[in-house]
This record gives sequence, C-alpha cells and structure tokens, in this order.
Amino acid sequence: MSENFYQLFTDLDLNNTHLGFVGQKDFISPPTEKKGQDIIQNVTHDESARLLGGLAGNAGVFASILDLVKFGQAWIDGKIVDQRFWTNMFIKITIKQTKVRKLWAGG
Repeated sequence: MSENFYQLFTDLDLNNTHLGFVGQKDFISPPTEKKGQDIIQNVTHDESARLLGGLAGNAGVFASILDLVKFGQAWIDGKIVDQRFWTNMFIKITIKQTKVRKLWAGG
C-alpha cells in the first residue's frame, strides 16, 4: 500500500509528504495533539494507525502546507479523482433527493 502512496506523492510532486511515523527532524508537520506538556508531532495520534505501524485508512499521512495546497489543486484539477466521477455522483445524489422529496410530498 505504501508504494502506491509514494507513487502518488511523486506523480503530484509532493516532496514533503510522508507516511506513518516520520521522525525526521528536518520535516515539520503541524502538531496533532498535546499530551500534558508534550506536543505530538510527526506521529499519528490515531490509536488504530499506531497499532498498524503508523498508517491506517484514516490516518498517518503527514504533509507540509505547500504539499497540502498542491494536493488540493490536483484534486480540483481532476488529477486525483476524474471530474466525471463528481459529475456522476452529483447526478445520482440529485436524482435520489428528488425521489425522496416526491415521496415526502405524497407523490
């Protein structure tokens, strides 16, 4: 799984994005938690991810703000999820909501 992530990071030019326990002193991600006087940084605070070696489906990716901006722009540009996916999803949701509204209106 990590190979796929790193390939995506490379393809999107995300040079300051890492998986799991980073531990690099030269890499600074935003802190995610404070325990007592300790600030948790570069380590996922999600317990499931910690048990899985630092990476889970919902946690464990660390990025600089510049890489986060690059990722967001790639998402908007359709480089991560094709725009047709969003168009089809919007159409399906609209149709479903229309059917629900008709049911509630008695039609």
